[in-house]
Amino acid sequence: MNYALGVTGYPGAGKSVVTSIAEEIGFKKVSMGDQIRRRTREDWGDKLERAENGVSDETPSEVYGQYATVMRDMNGKGIVAEWCGKEISENDSPVVIDGMRSPEERDAFEGYVNMDVLFIHAPASLRFEWIKNRARDNEDAFTFESFMNRDERENNWGLNELIQDSDFVVHNCTSEYSFEQDITDLLTDIRGLHW
Repeated sequence: MNYALGVTGYPGAGKSVVTSIAEEIGFKKVSMGDQIRRRTREDWGDKLERAENGVSDETPSEVYGQYATVMRDMNGKGIVAEWCGKEISENDSPVVIDGMRSPEERDAFEGYVNMDVLFIHAPASLRFEWIKNRARDNEDAFTFESFMNRDERENNWGLNELIQDSDFVVHNCTSEYSFEQDITDLLTDIRGLHW
């Protein structure tokens, strides 16, 4: 059975940095967020387009979050992991999974691969600043209240429980260089164990 490293953490913590480094080292990336974005556009295209064009009071990221919540409520908290299952099972190389949010997702993934979970921790004040600076999906318009509501929504999905069950923790609260070096060292060690 293949190996996967699931990357989790609150919005803006640095998960995309981790997955980029993992890809450079040779992991195959599977993005849970890409599944959400694609399916939201297919199922809620009009609503998403209104958010993208500033016609509604919502940002695109809020629409994606609403869609993800509805899908989890309808199909169980492991549904996004199930959507990624085929992509994971077709890989021979180790996989890095970007954006895990619940223990149920871990359970679903463990049907396809042996896995560990890496929690990226960063303080809320830094994450809020980073999110506004990256300005993805109109996030530069985020208020601190909407930012905290997003954290709460992800806790409702099971993120805080997944964090408690993580196998590795890396803190992203020093310099960018130090964080990237810590991640590179950890991923290199993991690769050595599973290749």
